[in-house]
Amino acid sequence: MDNLKVSVITVCFNAEETIDETLLSVVNQSYNNIEYIVIDGKSNDSTLLHLKSYKDKIDCIISEPDYGVYDAMNKGLNVANGDFVIFLGADDHFISYDIIADVVNLIREKDCVYYGNVVRGKRNDIYKGHFNKYKISLENICHQCIFYPRSVYKSYLYELKYKTYADYYYNLQIFPLVKFVYLPIIISYFNVGGISSSVVDKDFENDVFKLVLRQNGFWAYLLRHIYKFYKKIK
Repeated sequence: MDNLKVSVITVCFNAEETIDETLLSVVNQSYNNIEYIVIDGKSNDSTLLHLKSYKDKIDCIISEPDYGVYDAMNKGLNVANGDFVIFLGADDHFISYDIIADVVNLIREKDCVYYGNVVRGKRNDIYKGHFNKYKISLENICHQCIFYPRSVYKSYLYELKYKTYADYYYNLQIFPLVKFVYLPIIISYFNVGGISSSVVDKDFENDVFKLVLRQNGFWAYLLRHIYKFYKKIK
């Protein structure tokens, strides 16, 4: 599709050491219809100075206290105007300066979710290929490689009850309702060391089995039980 607007949202807090690489990977994209939104949680380091040095290339900067990363992500969704939106963390970056143009060239329908792969830093692997209802019942699609259409991101916000896995809940919630299209390309470099990698989200763990059963059915629910048991004994 021609001339789709893509909103890129970065949320950050005290990201002075990594934010420049993220910013450069967005503002240097060859695709020319990008809306860039940065939501800062009132950083008290030099993050805002870095942002201001790119202010002519950032469409919206909001810096104010928030209730966590997903509250900041919701703020981004509320101000976004793109046909599609993608989140890029303040320590992540796009895999190339042409990747958004490459993705737009592959988009055929405006109301589908498009997703690809990421390179996971530290682990030095590529995550994670095509997802079906069984695979997504076991593990999440990285939001650093998902392009959500306006019809989705303007209808659903992140559930703030979940402190580290609201993005997983989001994808589980919409997976049976929207067509997900896999693009066999690497979208971004994802730094694995975020909060979701180290903190257990007890509210999500309490609710996920009910959600999987409701959205993906009994066999997906049973498979998640088996998967959890396997991980416990491994």
